[in-house]
Amino acid sequence: MFFAVWALFHTWLWSSVNQMNRHWQLPGKRLIRWRLFMPAIVLLPITFFIPPPSDPLFWVGTLISASIVGMHDMTMYNVSAKYGAQVAFRLRPIIMPAVFVIWLVIRPEQFDALLHSPVEAIGIMGCLAAATYFLMRMNKCVITKAAILEMVPVIMAGIIFEITNKMAMDHAAFPNNTLYYVFTLGAAAFLGNIAMTGKKARAAIHDMSGIAGQGALIGFIAIFSQACKNLAMMTTPNPAYVTAITLTAPFWISLYLKLRGEKEEADWVSGTGLVISIIAMTLLAAAIPH
Repeated sequence: MFFAVWALFHTWLWSSVNQMNRHWQLPGKRLIRWRLFMPAIVLLPITFFIPPPSDPLFWVGTLISASIVGMHDMTMYNVSAKYGAQVAFRLRPIIMPAVFVIWLVIRPEQFDALLHSPVEAIGIMGCLAAATYFLMRMNKCVITKAAILEMVPVIMAGIIFEITNKMAMDHAAFPNNTLYYVFTLGAAAFLGNIAMTGKKARAAIHDMSGIAGQGALIGFIAIFSQACKNLAMMTTPNPAYVTAITLTAPFWISLYLKLRGEKEEADWVSGTGLVISIIAMTLLAAAIPH
């Protein structure tokens, strides 16, 4: 059961970063540079002692992930600051049904396994129907409807990110895959972010010093959060169990807000229904024999 402890720590750390920006109200483009820079610097020494993966598909998956991670996390920071981290984390699970369907296309043998598991298949369809219903209800909430539109980059990037992450992890051995994935993700995305500023690159780097405290904190939390997730994946009997636990992030944020006496303004009932539906779908999909 140690995987559950590590998965919970990952969930708490990951969600805390976004909740912090609810209080800081800092632009995501400023925070993202620190979030990418810190893992790259901390993990740089591994490149002198641990050989990099040799499979080209590992690097394809890693570099595609690096090209979109900045936009994904930056948007999460911005939506969390504007609407609350709990709203952002209730909407992000929309990614999972899309990834599930795409993976069935990529891996036809899993589609065949689904056809031979009628109970799980019916359960998954029921979960998808419930998720669609709750999403339609959420669209009637002014706050959530506005947040959904701003979360589109997160949802689109997240779908690609989940698939390319899986590709990278499947084409290299542990721990080389994890260490080089996190290092390359941070280094390549950070350098790409700075390069995109063009002639303002020096100003962008100088701007980092203005939020050094918050940025370094987010960077270190990102490192420990990823470490906890990797430990959870190493010790779990099924990766879907870790995914299911990470999807509980909005519940923990709501509990934190309740303890602080802050009132929930968005449609939390529909949001909770959506998250529970997708957690159930994830566990049912994991129960299908492959």
